[in-house]
Amino acid sequence: MRGPVRFVTMLLLVVALSPVGVRADTYDTATLVGITTTSKDDVQFLYDRQIDIVGVRGDVVKALVTAEQLEMLFDSGLKVEILYAEMQEDRQRWSEASASFTLATSYYTPSKFNTVNPPAGSLMEHLLQQHDAHPDITRLHNLGASQDGAYDIIAIEVSKNPDVVEAEPKIRIYANIHGDEKGGAMVACDVLDTILAGYTAVPQDSTAERLVDGTEMWFIPIGNPYGNANSTRYNSRSVDCNRNFWGPSGSDAPPAWSEAETAVIRDLTEAATADHAKKRFAVSISFHEGEVVFNSVWNYTTAAPTDEPIFWSSRTGGTGCGSQTIPNCPTLAPHGLAQAYKDGCTMPGFWYTEGYDWYGTRGDTNDWAYGAWTDLDTTVELNTTKTPPAAQIPVYCAEHRQAVLNYMLKAFQGIHGVMTDQSTGAPLDGTVAVTATASADVPVPHAYQAVFTDPLAGDFHRILQPGTYTVVCNAPGHMTTTLTGVVVTADTATVADCPMSATGLSYSSSTLADSCSGGGAYSGDGILDAGEDATLAVTLGNPGSAAATSVQGTLSSTAPGVTITRGSASFADVPGGGTGASFSPHFGFSVGAGVACGTVIPFGIHMAAAQGAWDGNFSVTVGQTSVGTPQTLLTESFDGTTFPPTGWAQVDVSGTAGNWARSTNTVHPSGGGTHSGAGLAYFNSYTAASGSTTRLYRTAGFAIPSSAASASVSFWFYHSTPLPNSNDQVQVQVSTDGTSWSSVGAPVPRYDGSTGWKQHTVSLDAYIGQSSVRVALLGVSVFGYDCHIDDVGVTYIPQGACTMHACDAVPTADLAASLSAPSAVATNGNLGYALGVTNHGPAAAASVQLATSTPANTSFVSMTAPGGWSCSTPAAGASGAVVCTAPTLGASASANFSMVVKVDWCAGNGTTIAGSATVSASTGDPLAPNNGASAVTTVVDDGTCDDGNACTSGDACGGGICAGTPIAGPPEVDDGVQVGRSGTDAVLTWTPPASAASSSVIRGRLDALPVGSAPADELCLASRLPVPTATATDADVPEVGRGFWYAVRGENSCGNGPYGYQGQNGAPTVPEVSFACP
Repeated sequence: MRGPVRFVTMLLLVVALSPVGVRADTYDTATLVGITTTSKDDVQFLYDRQIDIVGVRGDVVKALVTAEQLEMLFDSGLKVEILYAEMQEDRQRWSEASASFTLATSYYTPSKFNTVNPPAGSLMEHLLQQHDAHPDITRLHNLGASQDGAYDIIAIEVSKNPDVVEAEPKIRIYANIHGDEKGGAMVACDVLDTILAGYTAVPQDSTAERLVDGTEMWFIPIGNPYGNANSTRYNSRSVDCNRNFWGPSGSDAPPAWSEAETAVIRDLTEAATADHAKKRFAVSISFHEGEVVFNSVWNYTTAAPTDEPIFWSSRTGGTGCGSQTIPNCPTLAPHGLAQAYKDGCTMPGFWYTEGYDWYGTRGDTNDWAYGAWTDLDTTVELNTTKTPPAAQIPVYCAEHRQAVLNYMLKAFQGIHGVMTDQSTGAPLDGTVAVTATASADVPVPHAYQAVFTDPLAGDFHRILQPGTYTVVCNAPGHMTTTLTGVVVTADTATVADCPMSATGLSYSSSTLADSCSGGGAYSGDGILDAGEDATLAVTLGNPGSAAATSVQGTLSSTAPGVTITRGSASFADVPGGGTGASFSPHFGFSVGAGVACGTVIPFGIHMAAAQGAWDGNFSVTVGQTSVGTPQTLLTESFDGTTFPPTGWAQVDVSGTAGNWARSTNTVHPSGGGTHSGAGLAYFNSYTAASGSTTRLYRTAGFAIPSSAASASVSFWFYHSTPLPNSNDQVQVQVSTDGTSWSSVGAPVPRYDGSTGWKQHTVSLDAYIGQSSVRVALLGVSVFGYDCHIDDVGVTYIPQGACTMHACDAVPTADLAASLSAPSAVATNGNLGYALGVTNHGPAAAASVQLATSTPANTSFVSMTAPGGWSCSTPAAGASGAVVCTAPTLGASASANFSMVVKVDWCAGNGTTIAGSATVSASTGDPLAPNNGASAVTTVVDDGTCDDGNACTSGDACGGGICAGTPIAGPPEVDDGVQVGRSGTDAVLTWTPPASAASSSVIRGRLDALPVGSAPADELCLASRLPVPTATATDADVPEVGRGFWYAVRGENSCGNGPYGYQGQNGAPTVPEVSFACP
């Protein structure tokens, strides 16, 4: 704010400019003043108070102010001059223009829309004449009435097929929004007339042919008919219509679109009416007067629009501003819109600028058209004076004619296409974004603002410079379509259509279920460990509008140590805008035991449906990683008095006005303290010209360990609110050689709506593992307020400890059973089995069990097991299970067994005896098929039931037992037993009985007749003497007079026969004592 000196011009003199009886004009409600500014604070002061700035020359701002604003300006201390002479000249010209309609060269006048009897000299009359002369290619439109209702805003459409919405660029030429700037209406009509005349000329003009056949042009020559009729800048409610559009930073009062004159322009683009469809203009021009300048967007801020390369190669250091003294002077971009205008413009002193670099406005046509609809709308100031004398109309029209045509022809340069639903072919209302990937004129990569398609034709037109581009197409309810390698050449339309699918699939999420075959507490805990198996349930999303049906997924991964165990899965139908999950069985994979904790496993998923196929990617991490403790590599507090601090330096990057310095408080704005400590650093963007950049950088590099999980640079920035549209910035930069610097992260703006210190952090992850990293802070001046920083630091976070509970492989023992037996066995014969258990490892087997049983038609006889084994068996002759167990069986060890069973008598010839055995253990067995063994033996028999007992006859089977009628033993030895003497021996003779196989002889005593020394002696003399033996000798003859007896019986396998005997004094008694025969 300036001091108390005041420069006052008598207000009463203003009254003298309004002679009695003269029609009202701009200066009846506003006064034209020149305001001398000495700093950006002064300009911001005007901007904040919504002073209607109409031009800037050097440090003098030309503005229209109300009486209240004028008094306020005088009170402010700013130097204010009322521009009486200029106002008088304007009024003179307006008066001449109003009277010129009777002349051959005159300004068109506004009127109501009237195709029957338009007023003479009116715009309506002229446009109707052109339509009548060119009815096939023109249409007249009444866009709507002016705010006061006295006039209509009239447009003429020019196209080869004006009744059809075609896939072609749409162009708007709009003029006289400020009613006292009437020259724009004449230039607009001059260009219109030139095109129409050229199209019907013989030979046909090529420019006119290309524009009429290939575009849809809308000319709106008088946008503020009330202002035109009354030679006033404003409409009937004293509103500046070019401050009443929507803007990124709002609009001046009253609110946007409050006026009929702006609403009809909005509705031409944004509303479908009975008169017209929504028009997505590709390029436009808004004509003004009061300067001779090409004024591109933005007008509300110095920030660069994303489409800046279409206008300027650079906004600093150029010559585009001619002799003007403005903060930034642009260099016109080759093949760009400004260059195209320059190539055709012959207006003396014409110059070029970005809007806010000249002066700022809010709510103007350009910023709305571009900001809301990506219409490359440019303000062209046609004359330094508003509404020049009518005699000059042909002159300045000719000076701008070719320039305007050149600008319009640029609608054909770039990427043009149609967006359609690929299933129905219907056009779509969507957006198309492009990124330059290679260009001689544009630094790459560079992303441009997305353009809109025409809602009826689906066409889009993205004006670009020569280069190679990637095109990304989007439409509600449809999948994104991306086109790469699209090449644009100068003044040529490159066709790149966007077929859009209403169905699409993409990876959405997944749920992992882990399992360890060895079990344990960490199996199934949701954390993937090495050695585990995993089931992966996947959810797919469909951002389209139509359902994906018959959905199948295929999982893949090339990660070492990862095996896909189930690579395909089916999915539920995925509705448009919804999700669908995989059905069980889900995807499956296993992780090798050697996969390290923290390994990121990348997966690819191919998604196929009846409507198409898509591919996606996602990843799963092995183990669980904790966050490491941050480590500091660099700190700088700027508390020391030396600047730059030790290890730091600064250098101008663009311009020479930029400078970093130290302070103990904020400078502009003043009075703010440091973030901490005694000092801070600041960049002088308050005094440095816009575009000045200076790098404050570290001279020595530092290493960021390759083991770092992340790295970053942080600093504290003091934000301030003055001059919000001059948004100075700090950009972090990095170098690995101290020479080449790269910007990292987004620039940090000084203005963010707040006041005070905030910390900002920028990732340095891309430089992990680099051994010589230098950081810098690039101050970027937008001629606003200073950029203050403090407490710069570089830190990295080491890889945190990765926790993993490896799934150890479960000990396994491959146990094998063996069983062998003879191929044949006889009925009632013993059948022997050789059984074996072998442990093929690799681990010892625990709790080993061999299980078998007596086969059918057999009974148990015996089981023999090796040491260390115990067996449970049936009783001999019974049947049942035979189980042998051992506590362990070592790897590569074996155990052999033998089991005997007896075949039943009743097992007939050909009967098969099936033996089997199985082995098991508590230790896992990876190979189950060899756990069992079997053998088959066939019974061989003559078919007769014979129990093998010669003492039975008539054998028969019953319950597996063969039995018959018993046969008796031999008959009694007859009484022919004879006793003789041979010396001292007794000699016995007898006749063996029939069927006897042997004989037995017993000697005994007779009562009262002792024999030998033992009175009760009984002795077996002979046993089982084979037939035909029939004699025996007794050497112990009793004494004379003693009594004795001899008994003889026959014996065979069926039993013993009765005794025959020889003795004295009666029959023999049963022996009391019997001695076994030798």
